Amino acid sequence: MKLFNVDIKTEVINSLVMLIVFIIILFIIKAFINKIIEKSNKKSKHEQRRKTMLLKMFYNIIKYLMIVLLVLCIMSIFHINTTALVTSVGAIGLVVGLAFQDLLKDFLVGIAIVFEDQFSVGDFVLINGYKGDVVNFSLKSTRIKSVTGETTIISNREITEVTNYSLNKTTLFLEIPVSYEDNNDTVEKILNDICDSLKEEIDEIDNIKLCEGIDELSSSSINYKLQLVTSIRNIHYVKRITYRRIKEVFDKNNIKIPYQQIEVHDGKKI
Repeated sequence: MKLFNVDIKTEVINSLVMLIVFIIILFIIKAFINKIIEKSNKKSKHEQRRKTMLLKMFYNIIKYLMIVLLVLCIMSIFHINTTALVTSVGAIGLVVGLAFQDLLKDFLVGIAIVFEDQFSVGDFVLINGYKGDVVNFSLKSTRIKSVTGETTIISNREITEVTNYSLNKTTLFLEIPVSYEDNNDTVEKILNDICDSLKEEIDEIDNIKLCEGIDELSSSSINYKLQLVTSIRNIHYVKRITYRRIKEVFDKNNIKIPYQQIEVHDGKKI
């Protein structure tokens, strides 16, 4: 075959056609996977992240398998003995596998992490004593970024203990002390109103309620307890905003929050 008066072998044409088909198939697979990811928006954030990670891993596996298949097909087009090559690659793969056992362990543990749903990219976790967000996960290693900014890289084979704070909401109990002089019914009504308003106004609060009855009669105060449900990421924010709201409302209603006072005597008699 001639193109612009240049002889082009049939093998080259067939190889180019096969490459174009390969690219089109990959494009279709990627578009299909992106479509599935978009449809998973209605699921929880953890489920969405896990599904995204699984689909991306599946795409990468398909891509590399297709690359190997493409290379073998092109070699076959050029009449290269692929059978002997595959046999040689298998022998080399065995030697490489023995030489890189740790890498193989990382790979197998990485697959187990994905299918056991231990964590996903974006989850807040505690792994081997390191706490933070999972910013990157591969079949070889996991990267965790702490709240102070440090990034820790852990080989998958070294992951022994995983605590995933993103799977479930966190329950927080806040102790609210008031003076013995304040009316109990009034205090409980005010605290219930605060809970109702915070639940409506603050999106980060999934649920907040006053635990029924008085929690404790201490030496200087009557203690009530609030039960607050939120995500681990928002726990400090909702704690601060709840305490601030309680202080503001208590001040408006003349509800006293007991605090320690020191009396000083100079010992002189008048």
